[in-house]
Amino acid sequence: MMVLFLLLSLEVDRMGLIKTNLSILFVEDVENIRKEFSDFLQLITTKDVYTASNGLDGIEKYNKYKPDIIYTDFNMPNMNGIEMIVELKKQNPKLKFCFVTASHEIGEKTAYKIQNLKPIGIYFKPSDIMKIAKDLKQFEKIIYKENQNII
Repeated sequence: MMVLFLLLSLEVDRMGLIKTNLSILFVEDVENIRKEFSDFLQLITTKDVYTASNGLDGIEKYNKYKPDIIYTDFNMPNMNGIEMIVELKKQNPKLKFCFVTASHEIGEKTAYKIQNLKPIGIYFKPSDIMKIAKDLKQFEKIIYKENQNII
């Protein structure tokens, strides 16, 4: 596992990816995926990466840390990612989030819910982590621009 992240780190450096300045919350119920993905996110950000194991834990961590962006799975015990985002958007309608899911077949009802929530990204497992790194840098520009408009 350590070798994989060393190789990823070298690949990030080789590609000249500039680290993002976003704090990130990653919500995933499968422990090894949560650990591996959060380790990768830590390679590409200068700020903190927080993790949660389900939607309820995600809400608690969001309220405690106020991350800039959330990456969440759909299907989790206690509260799924969609339900979590619905609750968090009540607190922060401008919430920035992405879904990361193994659910390649999404029903029409679920697709409609997702579309109405307006995620800034949807990734299917296994995810292209270098694309996620590049997209995160673009998301940072969007978030920065929106924050400038608030001031």
